[in-house]
Amino acid sequence: MPPNRPGASSLGGLGGQPTRPSGAPTSASGNSKGGSSRQVSGRPPTLMMVFLFLNFLVPVATLALFGLTGDKSQHIVGVVFGMFSSVILLGLFRQSLNKRRGDGRFADWRISSTTLSTLVSIAAWALGVANLFVVCLEYSRKFT
Repeated sequence: MPPNRPGASSLGGLGGQPTRPSGAPTSASGNSKGGSSRQVSGRPPTLMMVFLFLNFLVPVATLALFGLTGDKSQHIVGVVFGMFSSVILLGLFRQSLNKRRGDGRFADWRISSTTLSTLVSIAAWALGVANLFVVCLEYSRKFT
């Protein structure tokens, strides 16, 4: 059996957390280093939120520029960005947010970043549906 090292548990530091040696001083918060064991210095993934807002602007721009009539190809771009990439970006945002929360490097904004990203993605998805309606309307005009 290997000799016991100070700061290592008998299970090899299960979970990557070394145990406190029996003689180490403990602060009022319960850890041996004094202060908090997890530093809250991170923010929500701002770059991902910027991508979500830019993704939201594409279906808005296609509806604003081309209205409910026009070329189908522009509205197809609005459908792809609104219905598909917004959901993908929401998933990536939530994944990076969960990683930050798991690492303990997370401090949220005043408005919850989870709520904000979900609302932006739902709005982009709804605008993608509106663009899909226009595409279907234009395709259906061929049959009348």
